[in-house]
Amino acid sequence: MDYILRQLNTLTKTKTTTHHYSISQEYCQELGLKNVALRSHQLEGLKWLSECHERGQHGCILGDEMGLGKTLQLEHFYNCSYTREKKRLPDK
Repeated sequence: MDYILRQLNTLTKTKTTTHHYSISQEYCQELGLKNVALRSHQLEGLKWLSECHERGQHGCILGDEMGLGKTLQLEHFYNCSYTREKKRLPDK
């Protein structure tokens, strides 16, 4: 039983994030998302997705009522991640 508890404890530990994302509408526009305005709960979801990704989590569940913009949040997350990575890498 002790072995199982140690394994569970190891699995539930997540590395701490080095970034505390401050995601705003202006930040999204800087990354090229100029024609779409996210609502406050969508910006919060985008921030949460970014933090989960930064911690190295291999999955997360973004859930809420239907029609509140989960697809839009994921599209913004993918675009933000791609743009951040592109800026980080040197030009070839």
